Amino acid sequence: MSGWTPLAKVNRFTTVSFVILVRSIWQWAAASNEQAVANARTAATECSRRRLERAEVELFLATYAAAAASTLEQPVRVSAAGR
Repeated sequence: MSGWTPLAKVNRFTTVSFVILVRSIWQWAAASNEQAVANARTAATECSRRRLERAEVELFLATYAAAAASTLEQPVRVSAAGR
């Protein structure tokens, strides 16, 4: 056993600090991803609401335009009593 060399000493503080650092990074990454998903969900909901509102406004304007057009197409009646 003359060629045997002992293993290098492990610095427990450095190893524990590294494990804590890696764990912190993973926790941050998970929290960041959760926030990104929540933001995307909120944005998708807002876009859907705006799309629905735009459709409702277009329907209202089309109905209003049709009603206005039908009103204009009716003949104007002039009464002789007013003269």
